[in-house]
Amino acid sequence: VDNIGEVPDYCGEGSFFDGRTTAALNYRAGPTTDALLYGTFEAGTEVRPLCKVPGEIIDGKPLWYRLPEGRWASARYIESIGEPPPLCR
Repeated sequence: VDNIGEVPDYCGEGSFFDGRTTAALNYRAGPTTDALLYGTFEAGTEVRPLCKVPGEIIDGKPLWYRLPEGRWASARYIESIGEPPPLCR
């Protein structure tokens, strides 16, 4: 199936959750530091976690956030602004 026009950021429950990086933070293709590195957010970057999953433990925190565009980042370095996102289904 091909999309007509741009693909929306998220088609799940329609909810977004806001967060901010607390340090420079790598984002990857999966919830582990072994996954392909896509890039790095600067400290203070606003991000929109869609959901969270257990993954590689980073500084004592085992959760990773799924971000738009297939990116993943450790929840250890993202502070939630408001409610944290739910577990991924």
